[in-house]
Amino acid sequence: MLDLKAKTVELILIISLAAFLIVFPAPAKAQTPNRMLASPSLLAPNWGESHLNFTVEIKIEMFDFMDSYQAYLLWNPALFKVSHGETFSFAKGNKTIVDGGFLKNGTSNYATFFSGTVNNTAGVMSIFSAQQTGDPFVTSVTGNGTLFNVIFEARGTGQCPLHLNNTQIMQGQFVTVLHTTADGYFNNQQYPITAPDMSTHDIFIESNSTVTDFGFSLTENRTYFNVTGLTSTIGYLNVTIPKDLLDADPGIPPFDWIILLDNAPVASFTKTTNDTHTFIYFDYAHSQHNVQIKGNKVIPEYPIALISLISLAIFTSLVLLTKRFSTILKPRGRALKLK
Repeated sequence: MLDLKAKTVELILIISLAAFLIVFPAPAKAQTPNRMLASPSLLAPNWGESHLNFTVEIKIEMFDFMDSYQAYLLWNPALFKVSHGETFSFAKGNKTIVDGGFLKNGTSNYATFFSGTVNNTAGVMSIFSAQQTGDPFVTSVTGNGTLFNVIFEARGTGQCPLHLNNTQIMQGQFVTVLHTTADGYFNNQQYPITAPDMSTHDIFIESNSTVTDFGFSLTENRTYFNVTGLTSTIGYLNVTIPKDLLDADPGIPPFDWIILLDNAPVASFTKTTNDTHTFIYFDYAHSQHNVQIKGNKVIPEYPIALISLISLAIFTSLVLLTKRFSTILKPRGRALKLK
């Protein structure tokens, strides 16, 4: 009888616990918030050309049900411009501002509206895009994708944030989708290095990371700096190094460039060269890292030309001193004539 009562109590407890879990389920794991972000990528890393182009991709992540958006992109007008005049409007078919097709919803290929304005003088672009369908609650798009791409042309060297401002995401006319934004960052900074012979050599760094604490070591054959960016995003570097400052001679150990990220070798990087420069490109996960780029052949601490000048100066000084002492030691007065 006691066993029956005990089993009954146990059964009641199990049923009660199950009912509690149904009524008060465990809290769901927080999802990554909906996000719109700017992500620049390098197009033509060649400082031998008259200009440098790069693309800014405006992306969407973890989005639930959207059928239209609005965005403003702000930048430093002294550094970049959108190629197509100073102030203009655009629509579909523009070659420098291209619809990413996210709102078309892949194979569904919904009709969309895409337009905006550019003011290169102020450094601002506005854009609006929307589905042209009857029921946004049926055709709204979810997931990750590209909203649009814009091609910039660099006007000068420096660092510049790519700021997303006044963004709106909608499902229909009345439902606003909450979201966050993440700015991008572009850097094509110029770093002049003064060699021992007083000649100047420029190292260029093109990156979407913030670059700080730049340095160059003549005795260690390396340049070094820190990079910082938004955690969980991908950063990239394209470093342009003049060969007459620092190079990697394939006939001298270790026979190639050594790239270190936080003192660990970077296994995969792209190296291209021309007659005067080496271009080194690689990417990495943000947030903060120390970068070192090592060659095996650096400009001499005392160049041959400088050594020749010093040698000539020493030789000239010795000649002048010899003549001076010869004059001092020469006997004075008339010479005696022997009879």
